[in-house]
Amino acid sequence: MAQHPLTRSVEPAPQAGRVRPSVLLWGIFAAPVACALHTVIGVPLSRWSCPSDVLPAPNAGWVRPMLIAIGVVALLIALSGLAVGIRAWRRTHAEHRGGAAALLEVGEGRTRFLALWAVLISGLFAAAVVFNIVSLAIVPLCAS
Repeated sequence: MAQHPLTRSVEPAPQAGRVRPSVLLWGIFAAPVACALHTVIGVPLSRWSCPSDVLPAPNAGWVRPMLIAIGVVALLIALSGLAVGIRAWRRTHAEHRGGAAALLEVGEGRTRFLALWAVLISGLFAAAVVFNIVSLAIVPLCAS
């Protein structure tokens, strides 16, 4: 009697041991958190350097270099998430076996799926940080 392929008793994610969950979490969340912190710190800092109706502009010649430094740190964090995601994706290369129906029923490929998401998310947020850094060189901090 042949056993149905979906009822076999195997590990649903056979390559899961090749990549620690903490590594996948870093790959997925490092770039978005770095981009968010870059925005949360950068926007008020750039606004603080502009004059207002009540206060004159402070001597803030250090703001642009500080914003660029914060952007570079955020970019390095995002790129580390991208590197971790690529490495995890390569390590789980053998996880994807069988057709799409088998993958949906059994749950194979979860680790590879998460690694691919780490690559995509980190790449997109790294690009966003690069655009923010480039905009610092092009757009003035204060619109008159």
